[in-house]
Amino acid sequence: MFKSQLIALFKGLNKQELNEFVRYVKTPFFNKNQRVIKLTEYIARYFPDYNSSRLAKEVVSKKIIGKEGGARGLAYVMSDLKKHLEDYLVWKEVQSQPIDRDYLLLRNLSIRKTEQPFLTTSNRQMDRLEAYGKKDMFYYYHQFRLHHLLLAHRTAERISSSVDDLEHAMNNLDRFYFIAKLQYVCEIANREGIFANKKPYKVLLMDEIKAITSQAPFTDNLLFESYQLYNDLIQDFNEDKYHRLKEILRTKRDIFGDDEQSEFYILMINYCLTVYDNGETHYLEEVFEWYQFGLDTKLLLKYDTLDHIDYNNIVNVACTLKEFDWIDGFIATYTPYLKADVRANAKTLSLAEVAVNKGDFEEALDLLQEVDFKDDYDKLRAKVLQMKGYFELAAYDMLLLNFFDAFSVFIRRNRTFTQDFRKSYLNLINFSRHLFKAKLQPITERDLSSLQNRFEELEHLPYRSWAARKLEELVS
Repeated sequence: MFKSQLIALFKGLNKQELNEFVRYVKTPFFNKNQRVIKLTEYIARYFPDYNSSRLAKEVVSKKIIGKEGGARGLAYVMSDLKKHLEDYLVWKEVQSQPIDRDYLLLRNLSIRKTEQPFLTTSNRQMDRLEAYGKKDMFYYYHQFRLHHLLLAHRTAERISSSVDDLEHAMNNLDRFYFIAKLQYVCEIANREGIFANKKPYKVLLMDEIKAITSQAPFTDNLLFESYQLYNDLIQDFNEDKYHRLKEILRTKRDIFGDDEQSEFYILMINYCLTVYDNGETHYLEEVFEWYQFGLDTKLLLKYDTLDHIDYNNIVNVACTLKEFDWIDGFIATYTPYLKADVRANAKTLSLAEVAVNKGDFEEALDLLQEVDFKDDYDKLRAKVLQMKGYFELAAYDMLLLNFFDAFSVFIRRNRTFTQDFRKSYLNLINFSRHLFKAKLQPITERDLSSLQNRFEELEHLPYRSWAARKLEELVS
């Protein structure tokens, strides 16, 4: 059962939701199958990890079905329980989204032709949308579908009164469509920046949409302005436009929906990293500021959890900027926000990263030996830190030559990484090997011009700034 979709769904529940779901399953209106109740209570005992040997199928089958049912009988109960859990999650979502709840109710009331309840609910929905506060993409979507529903409902009875609803539906559809297209263009540009080898995606009607939304009445909407600014930035770097967009996102963030805040936040970090990689080195400080902003505003803390990839990236950027005092506070404050299964490894890796950047290479190597890394990306990061440590310590000269070979084998055999990703890290290993061999040679025998040419020819080279520093040290 460990890898079943049912257990995966249970892992997504917090303690309060788990208790609520147990009550849900026990309610006769939703479920009358006693075996479903029995299986629910049995699985709930192993919250939150659900990794006990008592959840093996053969054990669960005997507990829930008995000898007569076997594996097939358990499969039927698991399937029923999975459907109940999915229904519970839908119910939970509807309860948390009053606008969606009222829309579904309106659709039902319209079919039933219950006029007064329909009007009462539609007025309540209009009031909710007025109080929505954020003219984000989904505001216009909610407005469009409401007026579309009113149009269909009223057309049957009062055709003459449906013109306003038709106009509202069309205007809100335009705004929803235009914002959605602008948003997706930003995301496409963001992904093309990450996967530079991908064929550019042709967006239908994009030029026309940009032309329309650059005129009134769209120019008075900060959301449209923000997407226009970002689209301009990805076409051509402009410091003034960057700072204008930064000002909107920092001071007017309440106009955006939660999803759009997160999307713009990620877009700005990736944009700054791209500009930094293109030689505007002061933009790494901008990245650091955005990470601090994400922590302060809790944009990085979804469901009170910090993703360990963000955690690692923050430490990496702060280390590059030598913000070591800040990192100490960050690790102490935010390590508890990591998921329990990655917490220890992420902290160890971060402490090792700090040690390497401080020049405490022996300490870093000692830290890395304490942990058996399970995640492939954690293993990769640990190996890079080991390589940096071995590179600096003469006592590890012979070990490093063997380490390059083992590191290459790890990269070549790993199928978690994409082919381009593997190629970039093989570039790092091979160039580091050349750097190290040059380091071992007398200064007069070093072919530094060849190394410099090799460095410049490598388009995809992780830790390029580290490699550049090591190359510069050989020259000086």
